Amino acid sequence: MTAIVRALVAVCRHRPFNFGHVGWGYQHADGRWRIGAVEGVRWRAGNHNGFWDARVDTLDHALQVFAGMHAQRAEYDAVKVLRVRDTVSPSPHFADEVVEWVRQEPYRVIDRNCMDSAYDILRAFAAGYRGPGGDLGGLGVLPKPEDRWLPNQWYDALPAEQEHMLPQPAAVSAKAATARRSADAAAIEALACDDIERCPPRTPSWRIPGHDDYIPPRHGPTEDEAARRGMD
Repeated sequence: MTAIVRALVAVCRHRPFNFGHVGWGYQHADGRWRIGAVEGVRWRAGNHNGFWDARVDTLDHALQVFAGMHAQRAEYDAVKVLRVRDTVSPSPHFADEVVEWVRQEPYRVIDRNCMDSAYDILRAFAAGYRGPGGDLGGLGVLPKPEDRWLPNQWYDALPAEQEHMLPQPAAVSAKAATARRSADAAAIEALACDDIERCPPRTPSWRIPGHDDYIPPRHGPTEDEAARRGMD
């Protein structure tokens, strides 16, 4: 019996400017998940571009991590789970290579943002997905960022098998909120990918100029450039 292989996309509807923000995740052959996001250069808890990733054992654990990211001021509202098509062979190793490439890429508001990175990683993992009700042909293919410029629109176009709404933090005292943030931050820090075997970065073919499936850049400013221009 073939194991069901899945991916996920997490969304925060309101940031920035209610345009939306997304994170990603996919399963390895052992059933464990690799999850992460590119939060942008203003999120100082991660890499130079706001990148973070983690390895978790189960989907429930992945949902807990995204739900707890509010402690890092990187909150998420919901997660869509996507099932890989029966006709598609997933490639988690290729996805791992693209993750390492994304890790080192400079953040840009357009063309190298959270959505572009999630798209590249999940396309490397498996280009086709199964939507609700079975294989839906073209609806089962990842929407391209150039066709859905806003992360909220891209998330809405994903053919999810299921969607999980994440619990939102309740109003608490400032002291309790500080204590909870510290505890949640420590829990997330414990996921710091020490057990992930790093592989060399690999640029996906659709990001290589001149390749047959090259996606031309949309051309946009970096996040710092956008901030200086008053775009945020």
